[in-house]
Amino acid sequence: MSEAKPVILLVEDEQDFRDKMRRSFGEFYNISFAISGKSALETLRLNAKFSLILLDLSLSDENDKLDGLQLIKPIKQKAPQAGLIVVTKDKKSRTVVDALRAGADDFVRKDEFDEEAWKKLFNKYIGKNQAATSVSAAPGPVKQEGEFIGESDEILEIKRYLTRLSEKPDITVLLSGETGVGKEVAARYMHEHGIRKDKPFIAVNLSAVTSSVLESNLFGHRKGAFTDARDDFKGAFEQAHTGILFLDEIGEIDHNIQVKLLRFLENKVITPVGGRDVQLDVQIIAATNRDLKEEVAKGSFRADLYYRLVQFEVRLPALRERKQDIELLINHYLEKYGETAASLTPGAHEKLLNFSWPGNVRQLVNTLKKMSIDKDLKGKFKLDESLIPPDILKEADLPQAATGDLEGLDMDEKVARIELGAIEKALRENPKKGDAAKALGLNLDQLKYKIEKNQKSHPAIFKDFPLIKEKYKL
Repeated sequence: MSEAKPVILLVEDEQDFRDKMRRSFGEFYNISFAISGKSALETLRLNAKFSLILLDLSLSDENDKLDGLQLIKPIKQKAPQAGLIVVTKDKKSRTVVDALRAGADDFVRKDEFDEEAWKKLFNKYIGKNQAATSVSAAPGPVKQEGEFIGESDEILEIKRYLTRLSEKPDITVLLSGETGVGKEVAARYMHEHGIRKDKPFIAVNLSAVTSSVLESNLFGHRKGAFTDARDDFKGAFEQAHTGILFLDEIGEIDHNIQVKLLRFLENKVITPVGGRDVQLDVQIIAATNRDLKEEVAKGSFRADLYYRLVQFEVRLPALRERKQDIELLINHYLEKYGETAASLTPGAHEKLLNFSWPGNVRQLVNTLKKMSIDKDLKGKFKLDESLIPPDILKEADLPQAATGDLEGLDMDEKVARIELGAIEKALRENPKKGDAAKALGLNLDQLKYKIEKNQKSHPAIFKDFPLIKEKYKL
């Protein structure tokens, strides 16, 4: 056996497929075979030092009680240093999602056999976990890379899709979703898993930069271009050369910047203020909490730029749409702030799990951080309900007129009433709009946008939210 080649274990009971794999990849890898789950585990018991494991999810040995999905966890325990790719005939996405949730790194479908693509995928995962401490150690909690926390079906599918997109360095990606859902976290996840992972990642919040200096910040300027331009300045595009530029709040830019961005997407050229054209290699990941199609209809966003951005759009779900991830997020950030899940009292835990989180992950993170700080300041031993911000504690006390019978409403109106109810309470507790926005994990523009969005889609329900009507003169 040549030590120069990576060693692969293929768990597969179909002789034809084993022969096909040997013919196609025998030149590049040393391939060992196991024809059942039982023989696979025995092979790993005797020799766990494989670089990659390929596991058929449809093993048909009637005497073998372990199917492919049931094998994933014991295989990961015995060979944590190896990448694990599942092989399937099943067209159902649910099967793939279940495999990824169980610990598989990726998947291939037998009817989509592509020698070059598969070889590239195998090489990506060969020995991906070489830092594992011991093949016999009990498995610990899975590390969430890039703090993109989540094991819900929606998040697992998004992670898989972002990983695939990260292998295509010239694709422009649009991340959409409400404020606070983790769009920059998703962008960084894509960077960390992709071809450009060792290159720059530059993030710019376009709504935080005044329009008068945005062009210079993005495209740079040359010495003498204007009064204060004493030296050449490389903008975000040049700083991101060979890497990724993340443009957050893309819906906020004016037409002048939209034209320049479209030009870059078409020919990879920028023009610094007062300078000459510069050719760059930069992948763009844009993000927005606005409905860009609606902005196009209003005339505030260019249609040609919209169609360039929307080709590979990834929508990140609101936290209320993936409630099973709230527990994971709570545990992760409590640990980050020096606490444990045991620090949280049952009552506080229940309140946090059941809150609607209109500010999404950002609001949850800010809440946990504040609770941790307040616990120390107040000399408490536990994170109890008294440390939870009032707007979260009082969601259950919303006036019945505001919430109504949510069971009888469609999902859009339910969400609108929950969002507006949280804003109404925040305004009741914090008379200044800026303080109310802060309590929700938003800024003033984001708070106003949420209200305007709901007013457009559900104007009739605003009669139930008198403070919002008064403060925003609706």
